[in-house]
Amino acid sequence: MMKRRSPLRIIRAFLHPLCVGLVLFAGLTLWACSYFFGAGGDMHRLKLRLFIDGAAQSHRFDAGSNHDGAFLRNLNLKGSYFPGVALRKARLSGAQLDKAVFDRCDLAGAELRNASLRQAALRTCRLEGADLREADLTGADLSGCDLRFALLAGARLFAADLAQADLGHAVGLSLAELRGARNWHLAAYDADTAASIAEHFQQAGLSVPEFASWNDWLREQKKPAVTREGPPPQGPP
Repeated sequence: MMKRRSPLRIIRAFLHPLCVGLVLFAGLTLWACSYFFGAGGDMHRLKLRLFIDGAAQSHRFDAGSNHDGAFLRNLNLKGSYFPGVALRKARLSGAQLDKAVFDRCDLAGAELRNASLRQAALRTCRLEGADLREADLTGADLSGCDLRFALLAGARLFAADLAQADLGHAVGLSLAELRGARNWHLAAYDADTAASIAEHFQQAGLSVPEFASWNDWLREQKKPAVTREGPPPQGPP
């Protein structure tokens, strides 16, 4: 004769695996939250997006996060938002960064060779010593940027805004590209570069906007560069 199981035993038998499952689910949830939203979580989310979609357009990085030396070569990051992100010596060569917003970022020594930065907002960013050779900066906002000692050979600067940018000792700066930039006359240059600009542009019959003469402009170049302040650029909607 079969013994009938008591209701309490039935409830216990049912609850035991349910409790174990809930504990495992809670633990997995806590781990996922820590992994994707804790320290460095934005990079984990980026990698997940790249794994699923193969691209991460309009990716939002965590404000003030540090990704010095990050390997981001050849990635599609168009329209992405970098709010105060540290990217010193980051490897971004060949990356697609059109219309990306870099809000007061530190890109000193970053590798951006052959990167596409068309219409990107880089206002007041630090790009000292950055490798921008062959980079496409068409229409980019470089106002107030620190571009001292940056490598600019082959960089495209058509319609780029250079107001109050510091281009002192920039290497490979093309005067032909400079002529196509906006507010090039409001940028700061080292003495040799400024003299070269005045000589070649004057010979080409170009005037210097907002200054009575080239001598006035050269005198202005001897003053310390002042970074233009303004409202922070807005990230993508």
